[in-house]
Amino acid sequence: MNERLAEAIAILGDIEADDASNDARGRRAHARVIAMIEFADEVSGMRREQRIANLLTLAQMDKKDSKSALEEARRLLELDTESRVLKTAA
Repeated sequence: MNERLAEAIAILGDIEADDASNDARGRRAHARVIAMIEFADEVSGMRREQRIANLLTLAQMDKKDSKSALEEARRLLELDTESRVLKTAA
């Protein structure tokens, strides 16, 4: 399981579903924020992957922009690789 989602579940820990106390409401809000951050990261990754796929498709069409599309796809892939290396190092 993803670390952020595990953290969100841990925050909810011993809170009952019908608990309306300020503490319970605050914990639910905190867990939602963490889950939304994870969701935003996932969507961002999917957008980047889709952009790379579109650029590679354009590069295969042998049009005037093919070379620049391929260079941009390579640049994005390099950035993605560097980002993953930094995340694993942290």
